[in-house]
Amino acid sequence: MNRPRGIAFLLLLAVVLPLGQARADKALNALKSFLQTHCLECHGPDKQKNEIRFDTLGTDLTDLRTLEIWQDALDQLNLGEMPPKKAAQPKRADTAKFIDALSVRLELAY
Repeated sequence: MNRPRGIAFLLLLAVVLPLGQARADKALNALKSFLQTHCLECHGPDKQKNEIRFDTLGTDLTDLRTLEIWQDALDQLNLGEMPPKKAAQPKRADTAKFIDALSVRLELAY
C-alpha cells in the first residue's frame, strides 16, 4: 500500500469506527428498554425461565455463553416464539426495532 492510500485508509477508520460504536450504544439502549417492558417478568430477578436472566446478562459478546444467549433471544423473536402467546405482545414496530438493535450488536461481535 502506498503512503497516500495508507493515510486515507487510517482516516476512513478514524471516521467509521466511532460511528459503529455510537450505533452500538444506541442499539444497547433500545435493547434495555424492550427487555424491561417485555422480558423481565419471565427472565428477571423474580423468575428465570430456562435459567435465563436478562437483567444480569452481560453485554460482553466476546464471552461465548453471553453471545449464545443473545443469539438465541434473537432467534426466538424472529421465530415468533417470544414473548409467549399468553403474554402481552409488543407492537410489531417495537419488536422490529429490538430485532434490528440486537442484530447490530451481534453483527459487531461476529
